[in-house]
Amino acid sequence: MTGPAERLAALGLTLPPVAAPVAAYVPAVLAGGLVYTSGQLPTVDGKLPAIGTHARSAVGVAELPLNAPVEVELIAQIRS
Repeated sequence: MTGPAERLAALGLTLPPVAAPVAAYVPAVLAGGLVYTSGQLPTVDGKLPAIGTHARSAVGVAELPLNAPVEVELIAQIRS
C-alpha cells in the first residue's frame, strides 16, 4: 500500500508548506489518534488570493482573520 505522499505525487499534486500562525495557536494537535487542526485560512504564498461575499457555517465570529472569505477546520483519524 502506498502512503499519502506517494498518492499525491501520482496525481501530480504537491502540498504547500504549513502557513505560520497569525496569532497564539498551533496549526494542529495530535490527541489519542486524532489530529485536530485550528482554523486555516486559504492563503497562497502567504497571501489571501480573494476576499469577498461568502456563506458561513456557524463559527461564532463576526468576521474571519484578515477578512478571509473562508476558514477550514479538520479532524482526522490517524491509522497505525
